[in-house]
Amino acid sequence: MVWLVDGKVVRTVDYSSDALASAILNKPQYAQLNLAMGGAWPGPVGTDLSGTEFVIDYISYARNEEQENQAQAYYAEAPHLNGVTDLTIKKVKFQIC
Repeated sequence: MVWLVDGKVVRTVDYSSDALASAILNKPQYAQLNLAMGGAWPGPVGTDLSGTEFVIDYISYARNEEQENQAQAYYAEAPHLNGVTDLTIKKVKFQIC
């Protein structure tokens, strides 16, 4: 896995020899975006957050044919919810006041 911020690699982790990671990551995943404002990484939160924006240009993912087949098999056996509608957010702008 490679994480990039503004086109720069900020973290790379190789899970290829980790059996637990393989079992966990070889299932459907989702992306959760969060405007966390402080903590140990990347440092303490600033004192003036006025006008802060959370702007996401894009998120991308890819899967090969084997992964596509595995996803189809997983979803064929997964529980289904009735009466639920998918929600897709096309564009969102957050501003902290």
